[in-house]
Amino acid sequence: MISPENELDFQELRVVGAMHNAIDGMVRLLNDVQRFGFRLTSLHLQTQDGMAAEIAMTIAVPAIWDPAQVLSRLTRHEAVLSLSVKDDLNPMRS
Repeated sequence: MISPENELDFQELRVVGAMHNAIDGMVRLLNDVQRFGFRLTSLHLQTQDGMAAEIAMTIAVPAIWDPAQVLSRLTRHEAVLSLSVKDDLNPMRS
């Protein structure tokens, strides 16, 4: 759980991607967000034909976590086709 005094120890990441199965993928991603102690800031899920979907979510993760490490944890599910981190939230990050 993130307390206000520890807010500076977190970074926000905007994660976007695609899933084979909207419901299965969403449930698994949200479970991981909770399991790893991340905070969900925003979530957008746009379903497509059949069961596929596009996802965009903003999560607060510990600052010590590398974005690539976060993605490797979240992309391990079969329902997830692809995920990437968009840097538009943190334009100063290289």
